Amino acid sequence: MEIDRTAFYPRLLEILQHISESHFVAIDLELSGIASKSRISQGRHTLQERYSQVRDAANRYQILQIGLTCVEQDEEQQKYVVRPYNFNLNPTVEESLGIERDFGFSSSAVDFLVSHGFDMGLPFHSGVGYLSREEAKKAKEIANEKLTKSDIADVQLKEDDLLSLAFMKKVRMELDAWIKGGMSKNYLNITSSKSVDPLFPELNAFERRLVHQLVRAEYPEFITLSKPAAVQIKPLDVEREEAYRKRKKKAASLRIAERTAFRWVIEALCGGSLNRIQLEWFATNPETGEAKYCDIDDYSARFDRARSLLERRRPVLVGHNVFTDLVNLYKCFIGPLPETVENFAEKTHELFPVVVDTKYMATHNCGDINPKSSLEEIEEQLRLREKPHIETHARFTKYATAEAAHEAGYDSCLTALVMILLSAKLEAADTYTGDAEKPDPEDVPAAAPKDAKPSADLIQNGLNIPHVSTTFVGLAPKLPAPALVTPLPPTLAPAPISAAKAKKQRRKAKKASATPTIEVALPTEGVQEDAGVPDSATSRFSHANPFANLTDTSADESNSAKEDVPVANGDVVKPSTVSSDSPTDEERVEHVWGSPLSPSAAARRPGWAVEEPVGTEPPLPDLSAVRVPGEMMPPFDSAAGFWEVYGNKLRVFGTVEAICPLV
Repeated sequence: MEIDRTAFYPRLLEILQHISESHFVAIDLELSGIASKSRISQGRHTLQERYSQVRDAANRYQILQIGLTCVEQDEEQQKYVVRPYNFNLNPTVEESLGIERDFGFSSSAVDFLVSHGFDMGLPFHSGVGYLSREEAKKAKEIANEKLTKSDIADVQLKEDDLLSLAFMKKVRMELDAWIKGGMSKNYLNITSSKSVDPLFPELNAFERRLVHQLVRAEYPEFITLSKPAAVQIKPLDVEREEAYRKRKKKAASLRIAERTAFRWVIEALCGGSLNRIQLEWFATNPETGEAKYCDIDDYSARFDRARSLLERRRPVLVGHNVFTDLVNLYKCFIGPLPETVENFAEKTHELFPVVVDTKYMATHNCGDINPKSSLEEIEEQLRLREKPHIETHARFTKYATAEAAHEAGYDSCLTALVMILLSAKLEAADTYTGDAEKPDPEDVPAAAPKDAKPSADLIQNGLNIPHVSTTFVGLAPKLPAPALVTPLPPTLAPAPISAAKAKKQRRKAKKASATPTIEVALPTEGVQEDAGVPDSATSRFSHANPFANLTDTSADESNSAKEDVPVANGDVVKPSTVSSDSPTDEERVEHVWGSPLSPSAAARRPGWAVEEPVGTEPPLPDLSAVRVPGEMMPPFDSAAGFWEVYGNKLRVFGTVEAICPLV
């Protein structure tokens, strides 16, 4: 969906809703320039050297376009629904704010964008504006200085400024005479009149400034007001002036908040405050910008729900080769970039606790030779996979009928597809843990046949790209599987584990000491839909908040209100059998992802005994919760260690380290 300046605020509420309900959000940027290759010396740089180059480029160039794809996970229907947005950003700032923004263009970047059909004038005449956090803070300071006049420096007149001194003397005489005369009028206008022999000729800007300065310095009991053809002097009313100043300050603050524009989307992604958003901004026509009638209570309920969801859980952020994008996002919307890459990684991790780089996923442990890993090449190798099932929402069909390579919205959509398909493929192959006992039945060959056609699922997503014979990158080598305990929500029964997991668990049990465990008879294949399990077994947890069911949504957005509920898919171990010397899964997940523990999870920490209720039996496995690897993405809170391998690591080829960890 294309979002321009007119449509931004009318669409902002639904954008915030989709972000808050998304399983993850994929991004892509188009820039006015990147780090020049001519400045890169021979050989590999250190990560700090590369960061310094990208940082200098981010300070010089500008984001022109941002793509945002919100991905909803429907566990009941076993599918993903993607909603791609494309935003052009206006790099200019409204002059009245007093902010000056310097930026440039790289000739090679402009040539590249134009060659792919990019309209260079589009960001300027219809792009969405924005203010960074730093710019908004500076704009408020400037507005406050104007209200208090504290930024106005006095003009120092010299002895030879005879005309200016004479003018000041006349103004002083006229003001004294008005005061001695009892101030018959409640004001005195210092201006030229149209009568014969006016007291003052037409005032210029310099003389107006002298009048304000004179009254401020010598007559503090009076105030001056600028009028179209005069400078008006009135007695000071402290209460009236304070009320006036508060009104002006509030109006300036709201104007700055409205000019913040696209940064509200970034604040939603990074856990920032959305309190300054006004509901009436949504009540305009997205085509014309005209005001329209609206149900303010409906707006309030939808906005409060989205804000509440975002406060509880920040969406996972996904990008392809996302290191440069994150540097530019920080500079554009947050503030000045840190000097060192370590500080940048730390601050970025605070803003985005979970970041996934699909380029790193595709090139994990690739060795010293950098494989081909462009977004298009990776997607080419994955498009024939039929699982997981992916759909494009009916209202987001821009990329369903035509390609738009190197348009940010299109590339973010491809990134989302690669994220879904590649993560499911890697988990099914079990290459990250070392248990690749049987090949993935949906594995794609390195070179697809010429007459191969994309699956019907992906044709709906506009990804019917002409086939290019490429060699897919090598996947992760075998690594030892971490011995973790699967975190279970307190109301969920233990879920059965896959055959590979059960086999691995039995091998571990033989080597372990005499620690009691629970073994559950498990099916080796996925559970059929007609297994006889009631639907309530899963629909009960379709909302994290029971009150979420009270919110009405439109017919075409009904699925987007469902919350993702983590389902256990790892080892089943009774809490009392956990060794107090080994780290629990909750501690490990908290350490890696930074997510707080729930009260029930905190109770299972070592040293806190959890006893089974007297007279109850262990719950039976919930067979409806079986998740077959490869049919859906690995859960982000899974204990299997998948996202510990692939999460929060940014690929930076051409450097000695090759990876930028976000910690």
